[in-house]
Amino acid sequence: MPSTLPNTPIDKEPPATASKSAIQVIPKLNDPPAPPPERKHRHGSARTSSGRLHGARRHASDGHKNGEDHTVDDDGDDEEDHESHTLPEGEANLAKTKGLGRFRQDPVRFMIRLTAEGSAFFTGSGWRKYENYIGAPILYPDYTSDMMKAVMGSEAVQQAIAEAAQAEMAGEGKGAKSEATAKKVAKAKAENYAKTLIADLSSKRTLRFIAFAVNNLLVRLYHQGIYIKGSEFIALQEAAKDAAAKGISLLFLPSHKSHVDYLVISYVFYRLGLALPHIAAGQNLNIPIVGSLLKKGGAFFIRRSFGNDPLYSAIFKEYIETLLSRGMNIEGFIEGTRSRTGKLLPPRFGILKIVLSAVISGRIKDVMVCPMSIGYDKVIETESYVNELLGRPKEPESLGQLVNSTSVLQLKWGRIDVRFQKPWSLREFIDNECMQRNPTGLGPMENRLNSLTLLRALGYRVLSDINQVSVIMPSALVGTVILTLRGRGVSRTDLVTKVEWLRHQVLLKGGKVAEFGDATAVIVDRVLAILGSDMIGERKDLLEPVYFVKKRFELSWYRNQTLHLFITESILCAVLEVLLREHTNVSRQRLLQDVSFLSQLLKREFVFPPGGVLENTTKTINSLNENGVIRSIDEIVDRGKFDFYCFLLWPFIETYWLASLSLFLLYPQFGADTNVPAGPPTKADAAAATECATSDPVTGPSSETWFLEKDFSNAVQDLAKTLYYEGELAYFESINKEILKNAWTSFQESGMLVYRGQHVALHRDWHPERSDRLLHKTNYIHRFRRDKDGVARFSPPMSDRAVRVVGVSAAKLAEMQKNTPPPPLEPAPPASPPFKSALPTGEPKVFKL
Repeated sequence: MPSTLPNTPIDKEPPATASKSAIQVIPKLNDPPAPPPERKHRHGSARTSSGRLHGARRHASDGHKNGEDHTVDDDGDDEEDHESHTLPEGEANLAKTKGLGRFRQDPVRFMIRLTAEGSAFFTGSGWRKYENYIGAPILYPDYTSDMMKAVMGSEAVQQAIAEAAQAEMAGEGKGAKSEATAKKVAKAKAENYAKTLIADLSSKRTLRFIAFAVNNLLVRLYHQGIYIKGSEFIALQEAAKDAAAKGISLLFLPSHKSHVDYLVISYVFYRLGLALPHIAAGQNLNIPIVGSLLKKGGAFFIRRSFGNDPLYSAIFKEYIETLLSRGMNIEGFIEGTRSRTGKLLPPRFGILKIVLSAVISGRIKDVMVCPMSIGYDKVIETESYVNELLGRPKEPESLGQLVNSTSVLQLKWGRIDVRFQKPWSLREFIDNECMQRNPTGLGPMENRLNSLTLLRALGYRVLSDINQVSVIMPSALVGTVILTLRGRGVSRTDLVTKVEWLRHQVLLKGGKVAEFGDATAVIVDRVLAILGSDMIGERKDLLEPVYFVKKRFELSWYRNQTLHLFITESILCAVLEVLLREHTNVSRQRLLQDVSFLSQLLKREFVFPPGGVLENTTKTINSLNENGVIRSIDEIVDRGKFDFYCFLLWPFIETYWLASLSLFLLYPQFGADTNVPAGPPTKADAAAATECATSDPVTGPSSETWFLEKDFSNAVQDLAKTLYYEGELAYFESINKEILKNAWTSFQESGMLVYRGQHVALHRDWHPERSDRLLHKTNYIHRFRRDKDGVARFSPPMSDRAVRVVGVSAAKLAEMQKNTPPPPLEPAPPASPPFKSALPTGEPKVFKL
């Protein structure tokens, strides 16, 4: 008899209705575990022979004690019947049943099992019935019509329709309409908006069909299953019960790495007996057939931008508030889009703003916020992500695109880990933040600045919570190790050793690592098989097998998932690499100033620990000392570990150097005769830059040369690829469109760039003809780069070859600009603030990281 949760019933299901479930649970056990069933080995890895829920398979990576964790094996080739298991009080039925096999191996058997499984979903056998879920009622025939009436009949929407009708009547010439016609047009437009927005959770039978399809899709694609932590789910379950009793909603805010996220979250809730969330999805997913099925699974489609459409905004706001007022769950991705880089993106505030406003205004008494993390051994989209980041146009989603990618279903891509932060009250968060941040005594609604500050605090609290519960997948460990090597490749023995070291460092930093129930060597072999030989190559014709990178850009997506844990170490080591090369003795003052410079430069890339540079740098120095990486700040003790931290950050530094270099394209007069200073900037350079910044600015709209932002971005991509293949860039992943955008946004905030609609210009104070500020800024970033040959050196920020290539690119962009209509006239931009050099000119400033 397999081990079970305490006081948990076991309900056997008939073999005829059995199906394979993707869910793997890691519940917390209070009783000693039963001995595991007999194990057998296949293809070098161990698994259960029965596939039943078995006790005490330890996950050392989470630091769990004996008996705390267990998993369900999910190979899917077992012939035996399997028993279902429920968490306490039966709200989440966790079943593991037999698989379908392979169609090509035994088509008849496959179809018999598929038919039996489909019948089990159709009739609602066991957990598939989805009856006693926790949460507000959904899935009744009049659901959609009730929601339409509530939204369309609200006072706010009726007022918006009236205003839209007035706008129709005020149209000039033939555009003007009579009052009756205008009202009819406005109402029809509002109803069309509402129909597009409102989810169609009205058919339980359709939902069962979707669950059947998703179950089989996930089982085949992620053959090792979906893992959740039992203790986290139990906390979520209790919060859901409490919220349901109080009539308040759960707001799920997951990380967003793949389109598969939509399926995984809803499937997990269906499987474990929680009310399905209403999922905010982009309008791009509302494609024929697929869009309709997604709506019946709880999705509602929203525009990327509302533009100047108050009617649409009013209906969207009312729909969200109606869901909240009825205690229905909502799911929105805090990043707003899938992360093409693998790391968390800055928060987007669309739905958060509406939810926060509803609670502050008192229309909604409270909302329970539940940040979530979803991790994958491998995601479907990494290749398309790379194409987009290299500037290629994004292909629109379509059913044909989905059909063309069905070959992925024949692959085995490992496992998925879903982790939940303990839900917390938004009302309590608001009260606490207002007490701490509001010395004026004004509430957030009385003070717009307070409201925006509160919204940002909420967004970054969610990101921090996601980071806390995220697990580092084994593929991220392997990818990180291989991309932080100085050599061309690594032997299997060294790879296993380095992965084990990195795993240990993650745990020391308070992180979590998935799936280390087996030996590290077994895990590494499994990851290499999942990532495939097209991403990590293997040379077998040597004295020992050597693994090397084949698709560096794609692999960087996995590496970037570990960066947030080591960002302070990476910045400190990148600075020390420069200072120890430039000086025999490193002063703490100079160290702090350079750390401040890099921290400010990269503030849009990472969520830093709380505190300032002084506090965080001191902690990091002590940590690196204790781990034997450095001795104080004057000596590198372990070059291999020191290099590891530098290699994590160098690609990002190179991207920001490229972004600074790209601004010369916005100065058409740039050419080979441009004076490029050699060596690192001096105090005199910094003083000259400050002096130029205080001179009288050039005024008038003709001071800037405007370019279309799209033309500029494309030109930078061409420039970057040329520099890479000519050897001026060390990292191909530095040609990253998203990180370049972050850098340009940062430069805009510092006054270097000016945007006007779809146009961009270099601020007049940064023109090379007026000062050397841009050269100094580019040079200063260049100090922290890794040399293209792997050896850091003194060099100018641009070689003669780079100057020539930039000049050619600038000339091409200038030709395109001649045919570009100028942007609408606006007041001349204010004088740009001076460039604050990080060179030692006094006491160091403590910047908030």
